[in-house]
Amino acid sequence: MLTLAAPAFRARSSASMRSVSAFTTAMRPCGRDAPASSSIASRSRCEDPPPSTTASSSSTRSAASAARPGARAAAERRAPSPPRPMRRPPGARPWIVERAGLHGLSTNALEEASSNVETIVSRDCFLVAKDGAIVHESYYGANDANTQRVADSVGTLALVVAAGVALQQGLFELDAPLAKYDLRSVEEAFGAYADQVSVRQLLAQTHGGGSREPGGSWERDDPHEGPFLDIIGDIIESRSGMELGKWARLNVGEKIGAPDMYESSSRADGNEGASLWRDLTMTCRDAAKLGQLFVNQGRWMSADGSTRQMFDPSFAVTALSVSYPQLNQAHGFMTWLHVPVTATGSQCLSLIHISEPTRPLYISYAVFCLK
Repeated sequence: MLTLAAPAFRARSSASMRSVSAFTTAMRPCGRDAPASSSIASRSRCEDPPPSTTASSSSTRSAASAARPGARAAAERRAPSPPRPMRRPPGARPWIVERAGLHGLSTNALEEASSNVETIVSRDCFLVAKDGAIVHESYYGANDANTQRVADSVGTLALVVAAGVALQQGLFELDAPLAKYDLRSVEEAFGAYADQVSVRQLLAQTHGGGSREPGGSWERDDPHEGPFLDIIGDIIESRSGMELGKWARLNVGEKIGAPDMYESSSRADGNEGASLWRDLTMTCRDAAKLGQLFVNQGRWMSADGSTRQMFDPSFAVTALSVSYPQLNQAHGFMTWLHVPVTATGSQCLSLIHISEPTRPLYISYAVFCLK
């Protein structure tokens, strides 16, 4: 189950930030034994599937006996619980859309949550997914399922996905010194520390910025300046032999059904070339797939209908676990982690970006809850 709450987007045509809500959770299960809710953006009311028009004679007899005094409880004890739907990796295909009640979620609660989200200024969408299917989505104003937004903080989760894919392809190691890759950008950014800093420290935000010993302090990168996170893209481009934009399109964008996600991306240092995390464009449904990838621990559907691992399950756990507890007990790979953080990683994470420290109203954030 995945819940994505209030992801950060802004309109492509606007220079100012416009935060977009996609996803908070306020759900209750439908039915006595309903599974815990899992969503990507939600509101709800309890909705039971209509009676089947092909009910068997045995089910008809069960319904009749349940009407007798005391029979209902006995029937509930005898009746097996309905099988939980298989978690389907959506892949590049469009999301499957199904009723919330079919997945043990309350449609009433989702509707109520969506109404609450709508009262927040500049919220554009609210979407919930369960078992690999969208069970609720709401769009506000002129927005709809096809509205493209420039991702602010959500772009950092796309970066983590790309890093997991590159790691799976053997393009780098999490803990190898960046000096190993013999890149000018590494030397310029880290100087004497180039042989001490690693990709893990870039993603965990403990790289030291070239002025402090890597792994000794934590500081969140400013998304509007600094070359540090774009170094991951430099390594991928160098080791894959492909232009970064093309690699990202083939290995991430097309895989989730958003091939143009990286077309408008730009590097933080102002140099030519694509970025894995800045100025990405996507719909709310695209953003939801990034979260679903972590729910599935990297398992994804290919174009031919088969499944494959885009990244190793252990990477999903590592990315959503505290990286340097002595420095920050609530931060994983470019994500804020919410308690509890278990052996399988955090069940809830935030992506937070403040556009200007002097303008606190311009804060956009995304929250993904993974269960």
